[in-house]
Amino acid sequence: NPLFWMGNAVRQRVRSAFPSDRQADALMRGLLIGDTGDMTARAMEDLRRAGLAHFVAVSGSNVAIFLGAWWLITLPLSIRPRIRALVGVAGLGVFIVATRWEASVVRASAMALVPLLGGLVGVPVDPWMALGLAVTVVLLVSAHLAASVGFLLSVFATVGVMLGVRMVS
Repeated sequence: NPLFWMGNAVRQRVRSAFPSDRQADALMRGLLIGDTGDMTARAMEDLRRAGLAHFVAVSGSNVAIFLGAWWLITLPLSIRPRIRALVGVAGLGVFIVATRWEASVVRASAMALVPLLGGLVGVPVDPWMALGLAVTVVLLVSAHLAASVGFLLSVFATVGVMLGVRMVS
């Protein structure tokens, strides 16, 4: 499967680019692919206390960073909007495989997928529609995520951010 081959290649590339057990390398692996296995309990606690633990939990910000880099790498392919959307859909698949399907990644990727697919068919999608459709489809495909604390926290955090944005705008 090309998607799995590419996702695993991305994961291996990140692991080889940041190979040591130094905390800086472990932090980069956590930020890029959610691999926090080599981070010390102390480092994870420090991130939590600083309010930065979400950066290694791999969520929406990581999906946005990945898609931005993905589109830069694939720039010759993604000049036209519909082709860019297709390249983005493929990139999301690669990212999901590289990060090993964490609940927050599934939610964030599904939310990014909705407007990409909307762009393919010419239907504009607002953030609330993207969240609603993403959560509905993800739960239809994997109902067990309804009991996943990580998935629920990811959804509620997204709702909180969207409400906050609405309050200040």
